[in-house]
Amino acid sequence: MQVVECYLPLIQFIASTKADTAGDFTAFRQQVERYLAEAAQASAILVGKDDLHASRFAIMAWVDEWVLCSALALRHEWRDRLLQSEHYQTVVGGEAFFTRFDALDACNHQIRMVYLTCLSLGFQGKYRHLEPAQLRARIASARQALPHAWQPEHSCAEITPVDRQGIKRKRRHLWIWRYRFFLTLTVLWAMVSVGLLFTFL
Repeated sequence: MQVVECYLPLIQFIASTKADTAGDFTAFRQQVERYLAEAAQASAILVGKDDLHASRFAIMAWVDEWVLCSALALRHEWRDRLLQSEHYQTVVGGEAFFTRFDALDACNHQIRMVYLTCLSLGFQGKYRHLEPAQLRARIASARQALPHAWQPEHSCAEITPVDRQGIKRKRRHLWIWRYRFFLTLTVLWAMVSVGLLFTFL
């Protein structure tokens, strides 16, 4: 299991949220906090405390930005009670996100995938008012830093059974998971994009 998988329930919840279904601030916030707590509990089994907080901060920054950029009525109250502010005593998540990302070890693929997921789901942070090409270049660079086998363009080709070549079943399952992860990420990105669109309609 990968750390980013621990956050999929929260990502799916956010992606499916619309202006007419979000409910009031308290109910929505409680749901988000519950998903965060469950993700933290699951992540604690996989990584140490520092990595847990690094991934958690990235997700919180993404959620904060998503809510503030939406048309949800609760966004005004959310602005006064940002997740990043209550949990990490900061209101500059747009900058801190990239500072933390840059501080990650190049081999820390588990946590780098969480940050890349947030970027793929639309997080912009300090790049929001810059040329879109700059953020696209940053995302492309982050992807290239991942192992060759984790690149999206290579994932689909590796799920074909190759028992005749003597490849272990465990490795085959790993490739399948990587393909499914990128497929799931693509679907969630589409859901988030459409969800944001509908909040303004």
